[in-house]
Amino acid sequence: MKLIVVGVIHLMVAITVFAQMPVRWEEPKGYHPDVIGLGLPQLQGVVHELLYDPLPMTIGSGEGVGYPSTGHGLYNHHPHLLVADDYLIAYWTNHAIDENGAGQRLLGRLGKIHQDKSIQWLDGVFEIAPPATDVWRRAEKENVLAQEKRFISGEIKQIGGRLYVVARLRMYLGWTDDMNERFRQSNSINTARFSLMDGREKGFPYDIRWDIGPTFYQQLKIEGGEIRYVSEMFVDGAVYERLAVTGDKVMLFNPLQDLYRDVKDVSKCDEQMRRNIRAMSERRDRGRPRFNPGTRHLTVNGKHGLAHLTQYQISDGQWMAVRDNLADPGCLYVSTTDESGAYQLAVKTNLPGYALSFSGRLDDGRVWLITNSKDRRDLVLMLSQDGVVFDQTAVLVSVWKPWTQGVGKSRWGGPQYPHVVQHGNQLYVIYSIGKQQIGFTRVPIESLADGLAR
Repeated sequence: MKLIVVGVIHLMVAITVFAQMPVRWEEPKGYHPDVIGLGLPQLQGVVHELLYDPLPMTIGSGEGVGYPSTGHGLYNHHPHLLVADDYLIAYWTNHAIDENGAGQRLLGRLGKIHQDKSIQWLDGVFEIAPPATDVWRRAEKENVLAQEKRFISGEIKQIGGRLYVVARLRMYLGWTDDMNERFRQSNSINTARFSLMDGREKGFPYDIRWDIGPTFYQQLKIEGGEIRYVSEMFVDGAVYERLAVTGDKVMLFNPLQDLYRDVKDVSKCDEQMRRNIRAMSERRDRGRPRFNPGTRHLTVNGKHGLAHLTQYQISDGQWMAVRDNLADPGCLYVSTTDESGAYQLAVKTNLPGYALSFSGRLDDGRVWLITNSKDRRDLVLMLSQDGVVFDQTAVLVSVWKPWTQGVGKSRWGGPQYPHVVQHGNQLYVIYSIGKQQIGFTRVPIESLADGLAR
């Protein structure tokens, strides 16, 4: 009798937890999470293209070098897409071998959008944002304060009929045990939350990103099938000469490359550019997910490792934020907005997923979600009629092969970090493959009508 009672209690708890999930996934027939392809059908009617397949470059562990060309650098990640009139701009971060290593830059390609929304990728790879320093290997086992670590991170923005590259200086230094301390705004960190050495075996699992200094702006224009600079570079903020990491650890910085050193303040640019820069900041603030203070990485179950975020809105106006959890990988967590519009603590769901996901809502109200399978072997597309129950699933692309290993770049990997633009009757999907190649998939929305497993 006791066994029966205990079994009933466990079943009731499981049913209660399932019912409390704000979003749930209905596992399709034939699903096998441990095999490449997941035992599911590949989505039909899509077009796959390889946008960038880089060349290796020589770099030692104790020297800084330059890039031989825009075709060099075996680390390629953080891809993005932007539609500009009848062109599609693809861009991504690029480094010799390491993730977010010193001297990282932004590269891009340009595609012509035809009337049927197919893409003709034009020849040439462009340096969207050049490196701000020489290229160095990123130290993995210890972070030496004297070694160059700064890299460029940024995006292309379209506003007021103009295109701008917006570039920021960042670096990775040290480790923490608190996700709220992981992204630093150039202020010193509490020594109790900090380890200079690789702390993954000491209870400090999260590497720390520092935003160190100014933002750079430069206007771009598409001319003759190429992306060109049509303004000088301008800077908002001061370039740091030193950073107090903790009370007793100070990092000194060398001068930046000439391009970033002799730069005019944004107050010197033309009036339209100043207005556009202000509008960019206002638009960023409006679109930023809102959390109650100190809760951005918190969950209901106490596993507070929430990382990447994608959000979508359902028909009743409520927003859903879908997150992966570094402290509990394998299932996605979902936050819903409260009456004030702030996201509440995230709840674990049965949605399978790893790393960065991306979501959106079609014109007919259906919600799609693209996420990773285990080990980032597959990009998986899930579809929901209402954004609450995802009952259709298909594999978008599968790759599982060895790559040249670097810091933050695994020996084995596949498609990951999707970024998606919905344009007309198409979903344009860009992703890195093993953090080395850049892939692109065009998904006609009509292909989502059939071919997804239930």
